[in-house]
Amino acid sequence: MQLSTVNIANGETQGLQLGVVNYAKNLKGVSLGVVNVIGESEKALPIGLINVVKNGYYEIETTGGGAINANVNFKMGVERFYTIFKVGYSTFKSEPVYTHGLGFGTLVSLTEKDKMSVDVSTNAIVYDNEWNVWDEKNILNKLDIIYRHQMTTKLSLIGGPSLNYYISEVKVGESFGTLNSASNLRTTENGNSKKSTLVGFNAGFAFRL
Repeated sequence: MQLSTVNIANGETQGLQLGVVNYAKNLKGVSLGVVNVIGESEKALPIGLINVVKNGYYEIETTGGGAINANVNFKMGVERFYTIFKVGYSTFKSEPVYTHGLGFGTLVSLTEKDKMSVDVSTNAIVYDNEWNVWDEKNILNKLDIIYRHQMTTKLSLIGGPSLNYYISEVKVGESFGTLNSASNLRTTENGNSKKSTLVGFNAGFAFRL
């Protein structure tokens, strides 16, 4: 095990790297940190915010969904575990709604051209240019299960269901919330906030880098 703020392994390493920044030329094990850089990744599992892996998994997705109309997701890491950086756009009462989020996921092969991804993420919902969403919480937590069919070497058609938990302390008019959704499973509201469980569907394309 390597345990330090910065870990560097120039040869073959088996075991665990635990630090803020980890580098391994050839890792057979787990690299856990904020930034992980790995050369040979066949038996490596990087878990962190930024995972730079030789011949790793890098993909850009563009999708449309019910809660957030237009989304762009960037995924980086390895297929077994990757980080997701997300931005999105929608509207509410004719006003723009911007979203940005962070998530993690895993990809499972079903056939040679068919795969399934499971992604979890937290997304900040920005309405009326109120970018500090923590003063008045406006957060969408998502679980996305996505089927992926490979159309070409780089391009895949993707789609699947989404389970969402929405918390909003932002009041517009007489009600809380800044997302349009007709798929509420359950909503609770008090004088300070609204909490909703939503179901939806995402569909779009993925481009492998």
